[in-house]
Amino acid sequence: MTLTFLGVGFSENKIIAQENKTKTIPVNMSISDERFTLKNVSFFKRLEKTASTLNISAEFHNNTGQDIKLKIILVAFRQIDSSNRELRKFIKYPSWRKRDLDKEQHKNILLDSLPRIDKNEVDASLKDPNVFPDFQKYLQYIGNNPSMGNDIVIKGINTGAAETSGNQDIYAVNQSMKTSVFAKLKVEFNPNNEFFNYFGIIVIDPDQKKIVGSELYYFDAPFRTH
Repeated sequence: MTLTFLGVGFSENKIIAQENKTKTIPVNMSISDERFTLKNVSFFKRLEKTASTLNISAEFHNNTGQDIKLKIILVAFRQIDSSNRELRKFIKYPSWRKRDLDKEQHKNILLDSLPRIDKNEVDASLKDPNVFPDFQKYLQYIGNNPSMGNDIVIKGINTGAAETSGNQDIYAVNQSMKTSVFAKLKVEFNPNNEFFNYFGIIVIDPDQKKIVGSELYYFDAPFRTH
């Protein structure tokens, strides 16, 4: 499976997963705050009782030696084009028509976030309960509400014992010069077994009250279920 990072206002990166190994190939830095570095982002899919989950792990490394307080928001979604896939099975798109406008229009049909965000607060114009706002609109909403997010502390040098905080869906292990984040985002079982093909992480500085980093990953092949 190849996982491609798409820059959202910051830059670009790639992750290539080969079987159980994940190799990160940096193209550009995507975090604008030089105090910390995001490393070793990895994903796998797991089947649970009533849902499939996208399980994420990531590390925030401290570049300063002092405690760094941050807030993070995680968003996973499935984006598809607007073409009628069932109809296309039987009636092929004409080869003489060079531009398929339906392929250029996209919509999100699945979405989960941590913390949970009411989609109507992000975009009240969406009336279809099965369609969700674009990631850019979530970025804008979060930028206007910088107090939201899950708190983490990347500890500095000799600033206390390791601490674990969070809940069953997201938790952080804060230790000297590094914080490891583990989380899972859920898709309830559905007839077509649709699953996320995008994952985004947004980082907020709670003191500055602004977004200091954002990364968006695209999964271009189905996950194997563990």
